[in-house]
Parts: sequence; structure tokens; C-alpha cells
Amino acid sequence: MLLWGTGVNIVGLLVISGASSLYTLAGGFLLAVFGQNVAGAAYQAMMPDMVPQDQWGTASGYMGVASLLGTIGGLAVAGIAPGRTAYFAMAMTAAIGAVYSASAFGDRRGGSSSVRAKIRNRRDFLLVFFARFAVMFGQTLLMTFVLYFFQDVMHVSSPATSTALIGGLALVGAVASSILLGALSDRSDRPGIVFFAGIPMAIAAGAFALVPDQNLILLFAILYGLGYGAYLSVDWALALESIPDLRNVARDLGIWGIASNLPLVLAPAVGGWLILHYQHPAAGYRALFLTSGLVTLFGSFIVLGVRSRHRNSFRDTALRLLVVQILRVYVGTCYRVRVWGRLPRKRGATLVVANHGHDLDGMVVPQVLFRSSPVGRAVYSAGSERIFEPGFLATRTPGPFGRMLASTSVARIVWLLGVRPIENMPRTRPFVSLAYEVYRRHGNLSLSDVFTTDALWALPHAKAAAAGLHLRDVWRARLMGSAQIMLAFSTLKEPYRSEVRKGVRGRIEQQLETLEEVLRQGETLYLTPEGRYTDSGRLSPFRASYNLLWPLAERVYLAATSYDPFTSGRMRMLLRFVAAVPSQDPRPALLAARPVTVSQVLARVLLDAGRPVDEEEIQAKALAAIESLPKGAFLCPDLASRPRVSIRRALRQMVQRDYLLVHGGHFELTVHRADPRFANVPDMVAHQAAHFEETRCALATAVQLETAAGKPT
Repeated sequence: MLLWGTGVNIVGLLVISGASSLYTLAGGFLLAVFGQNVAGAAYQAMMPDMVPQDQWGTASGYMGVASLLGTIGGLAVAGIAPGRTAYFAMAMTAAIGAVYSASAFGDRRGGSSSVRAKIRNRRDFLLVFFARFAVMFGQTLLMTFVLYFFQDVMHVSSPATSTALIGGLALVGAVASSILLGALSDRSDRPGIVFFAGIPMAIAAGAFALVPDQNLILLFAILYGLGYGAYLSVDWALALESIPDLRNVARDLGIWGIASNLPLVLAPAVGGWLILHYQHPAAGYRALFLTSGLVTLFGSFIVLGVRSRHRNSFRDTALRLLVVQILRVYVGTCYRVRVWGRLPRKRGATLVVANHGHDLDGMVVPQVLFRSSPVGRAVYSAGSERIFEPGFLATRTPGPFGRMLASTSVARIVWLLGVRPIENMPRTRPFVSLAYEVYRRHGNLSLSDVFTTDALWALPHAKAAAAGLHLRDVWRARLMGSAQIMLAFSTLKEPYRSEVRKGVRGRIEQQLETLEEVLRQGETLYLTPEGRYTDSGRLSPFRASYNLLWPLAERVYLAATSYDPFTSGRMRMLLRFVAAVPSQDPRPALLAARPVTVSQVLARVLLDAGRPVDEEEIQAKALAAIESLPKGAFLCPDLASRPRVSIRRALRQMVQRDYLLVHGGHFELTVHRADPRFANVPDMVAHQAAHFEETRCALATAVQLETAAGKPT
């Protein structure tokens, strides 16, 4: 097949070289492409028979170099040599390559033991196919029109020479990365390499459009070559690794080859249309190169969905690093976070237990733990299963953007970031969550067939919900907000009610096993026993997960958090890490370790007063409350060093936020004391007061126990 396909290809090339009409040219072109595809499919299918599976990455690197030599060398020859000479060079190169490959391969029909059959679904293969199609489409857009770009826009004296120079520099960058990364991919994450390879390609293509300077373009060519070489170095190995059944390797690699060949036909047509669509050539080429960069970047993101063979892979680590940096910038811009204590960098299986006062906990604590971990090690966290369901972003994103994200799922992303689901609503659930449970089992059923009439009429959009709508309609923007209403499992009709209850029980067992496995592998696990952040300020009961997990941990740490919502400016979060005794109940220690803030003290004083009080009385009662705290209380720095100033500023802020009214110099609590930053908290003053009281009681209990045991307090 290799020899016959190459023969047909050569005939087509020779027909093209002597073509005197458009029909002859088209016929020769089709013949050449047909022969090339036949030969290419046979050639690619030889490789698994010749190369052991653990060396696919290395072989892919050498194939990448060969592809680069052919692509860029062909571009340079076509730009320099006369047309007829260039086609003869193509035919000669194809003939030599085919004869040499066929003689080296010999007759190995039926494959060899190096090909191990594996059967799985086609999801990864389809992702690799479309990722390759996008990258090759972007590459063809760029490479096809470089010569004409130099001629029509740059107006260089010798566009063919400039094209050859660009090709040569790209080859230098590509060869430098291809072999090295191909060999590296045998021991690391191939999807991650492909993802990061697309970024410099996209940047270089965009720079061609936005910075058309001949000297800088040479640097962009090297940058593009580095990315393209990295991509080609693992492209073939990734395709083999994603093939559903290696017993049909030739068939699937032939299909995979379409992702390379189809862009060769489509990209020039799209590029020509883009250039002609604009009145000025420069604008057309700018649109063409930007399209090339965007398509390449899209292909890079597609491959993130391919499952990696490696735990804590290069891709996952790099993605976590990127997210950590983004979160650091976001948190540093929007909040004020203070951290005390730290975990040792070299640590084995570590369980970090925290109270949960705000969604910010899940952004801050894991990234602090990740920064204190060795490079390449992950930090895992147990997150509500609601995060993994469609529509989670809609409940966390205000305004029209939230409505746009009503049906979006972030499950794949948060899984890559180390979040593992845990069911924290075993009895009641948002309406949308119950709808999703039934939808993923039975499809798009009618709402009236799944839910009781009382449940449907409990919705604010009751009439709309009862008017023949189906489960998928719940994720529409107009229903997503009202579908957050909490319902019991009993609002489901049978048999769906029994199915959901049984499924939840089985899923919780699997989820706990997953968390246990994290600690068995020596990783760090962040656990909030409450599951959801508290709406009362009091620590919710610990669930069974802690008792199952702490025996597997070598170390247990407490991440005690407090918030200071009555201070001015950005909201303050205070985080304190304290080592814990694994065998003891962490609840009282966690309560005692939480920082005491001015918001907590003021809330307690104002609620205890129960009447209008002036500032002097508030100051005196607040200072007395601070002095009455048992030994071991951890005061926030402002409250410890400047209590009167902190209290005065917090009172002014409470007035501005309408928590307090001022009458004749006296402060009185208002009725509406919700805080939009804490969506689930109905009374922020009561919330902070309860937080303070729990901490004070826990500290007093610790002092009593230590005194009874004869230990110094």
C-alpha cells in the first residue's frame, strides 16, 4: 500500500508539472492527494508494529522532526525553485522515502507483540481528532499565505527568499523542541504538552497580524517553530494512545489522518475568502493570521479533555499553577487576607480540617496549601457535589453573565484542580439538583412526570413549570434562579424517589473511598466538615468523613478562619494554621483557634445590650469582652494593638452599611442586617456574635481541661 500509494502520488505530481489547463491541474491534484493519503495511512500503521509502546513518544519526536523537514523544506523549495522543478523534487523525495521505508519495514503482516489490544470508548480519540484538525487548520492558514503576505503587504524585494528564511528559522525552533519533548512524553503527560505547545503557536500567529515588522517576524517564526515542534513531537503518540482498539490501528489512524488532510483543502479556501472579503489586503491578512491563532488556541484547549495516563501530570500541575496565580491576583485585588502559621513543605499524608464561613475559603486555603507544597504535588479538597452539576456558575455569578452560564458545567475543570465531590445534602436538595439526578438516568422527562404537584407549585415560576416543561428547561436562564429552592427527596415521584435515594447512598461510599485513596497516596487533603458555609456563624456537626479519614493521615492541621465584615474597605479574611492531635476531636480545637475580630466583639456587645447605647458604653463593653477572653485567644492585629480605633471605625462602617441607626449619639441595631457578600446569611450581626461566643466557650473549655490535667494554660 505504501509503494502503490506513493506511485499514484508521483503520477499526480508529474501530471501537475505538465498541466496546461485547469482541468488537467485539478485532475493531477486529486490524483496526488489520493495517492498521498493511501501511502500516509499505510505508513502510520507500520509504526506500532515496529516501535514498543513505551517508546511511542520518542518515535513520535523523530516523526515530528521528519514532518517538519518535509513541511518547511517543501515550502522553501516551492518558494525558490521554478514550478516544474519543484514538482520533480517532490516526486523524487516521495519515491526515495517510500522505497526506503518499505525495505526497512519488510513484510510484517498481522502486527507484533508490541501492539497490545485495548478497547475503550471513542471520546479521547474524537477529542484528539478535532484538536489535530484545529491545529493543522491554523498551521495551514499561516503557512499557505506567508509568501503572499511578504509580497502583498510587506512589499519585500524577494518574497520567496523571505519565505524560505521564515521556514528555516521555524525549523530551527521546531527541531530544538521536537525530539526532546517526544522522549519526555514517554514519562509525562502528552495532553499537557500538546496544550502548552499551542500557546506559542497562537501567540506567533497573532503577532504576524498585529506586529508586521520584518525583523520581529523572524523571532515570531522561531517562537512558532518551538510550539509546532512540541506539538508534532507527541501528536502521533497521543493518537495511538487514544485509539479505542489497537487491533484496528490502521483503520483508526487512517481516520485520524483526515484531520491533517482535510485542513489542506479547507484552509486555503477559507484564507482566500478572508483576504478577498476585506477592501485592503493588510486587513485581510490581519484577519487571516488572527483566525489562525484563535483556531490553534482552540485546538490546544480541546486536548485538555483527553484523559492523562499520569497522576499529578504535567498538564494538571501547570493548570493548577495558572489557576493559583489567577486566584492570587483576584483575591489580592478584591479581598484582604492575613495568614498565620504554615505547613512543612516536606510532608506525607496530611489532612487539613477547616471551618467554612464563606466561599472565599475554597479559593484561599487550597492555594495557600499548594504554594507550600513541593513542585508537582497536588492539593486535593472535598467539595460539594453541586459544584459538579450544571448551573453551579449561574448561582455564583451575578447579572446577565450568570444567566448565560445557566447550563454550563465546570466539573472537568474543578476535577483537574484537585476538587473531589462529596455529597453534603443527603436529605434535601435544590430543585435543579434533583432534576439533574433524574435527567442523567432517564433523559429529558416531563417535569410533571417526575415531581409532585406540590413541588411544582412551590416554584415562583409555578405556572410556567407546570405548563408542559421538561427537565432540561430547568437550566434555562429564566428558571435557574427560582430552581434553587430546596426540596426534600419526597417531592420526587416513584420510581425516581427510590432510585435517587439508593444512588446517593452508593455514591457517598464511592466518594469516601476516593478521599481515602488521596491520603493513602501521601497527598494533602483539605476538608470542611460543614460542607456548606455556615449561615448561623456556628460550626456545623462533623460528618462521618473525618472519622474515616484521620486514621490515614500522618499529620492533621486545623485551618481556622474568621471574617471581619464590619471593617471598611475590602472584606477581611483571617486564616490561621495550627497543628492538631489526630486522635482527638478537632471540633473544640478548631473553634478555639479561630481569630477574634472586631466585628465579632461588636456584634456580641450590641446584641447583649438590646437597647440604644452610646459609643463610650460600646467601647467599655467591648474592651471588657476582650479582657474576659480566656488565655490562648488569638486577636486580630488591629484589635490587639489599637482596640479603640478599630471599634470606632467599625461602628462608622456599620452605620454606612445600615446595620446601625444613630439617634442623639446613640447607636441602635436595625431590623435588616443581611450582607450581600454572604448570600446565605440572614442576619450578619447574629452570625458574628454566635461565632464569637463559640470561640470564647471553646477557649474556656480548653483552659478547664488543661487545668484539670495539671498542665499550664
